[in-house]
Amino acid sequence: EGLLFPYTAGVAFLSPIEAAGGWRAIDALYAKLPVSTEQVLHPEKYQAGEAPVAVRLPANLARDLGAGWSQPLTDTFGEFQMRVWMTDTGVALADATAAAAGWGGDRFAVLDGPGDTWGVIMRTAWDSDADAGAFEVAAATSLREAGGSGGVFVGEGGKTRWVVIGSDDPTLSKLTAVLGLAG
Repeated sequence: EGLLFPYTAGVAFLSPIEAAGGWRAIDALYAKLPVSTEQVLHPEKYQAGEAPVAVRLPANLARDLGAGWSQPLTDTFGEFQMRVWMTDTGVALADATAAAAGWGGDRFAVLDGPGDTWGVIMRTAWDSDADAGAFEVAAATSLREAGGSGGVFVGEGGKTRWVVIGSDDPTLSKLTAVLGLAG
């Protein structure tokens, strides 16, 4: 699905622009490219200039977890990849699409710990409290279907949700404690 996205969603994004203004309108897009998959999926958000919310993770997360921890990857999912993650882990496409539609921004980190321990944390920002709640339900379903140790936690301000996954329950508890989340 990820390989096809630029082609299928790209055509859907560009077709109305080309129909309204021809190739000159397409060429003009190079001066102001979409900055997120959200803008490609929702051209009205592109037209309105709705940029993703800047989401930050704790600066010293690996250090705060203790000796032997590293953070080899930090990145952003975006609305599209959020939907893919949920559908790949058991959420119906329509439900995942609806849950991801209120995406405002995100940031995730992969953490390697001592021995065989590991963790993944993702901080998400949503357009509204209701959007955050819809994501929480769908993400909880994804985690339950995937099995293992993980949870969805309410963050600050009502529009933030954290997804925290650990290699085992003690690691999950350690991650949530370092993040200051109720476990």
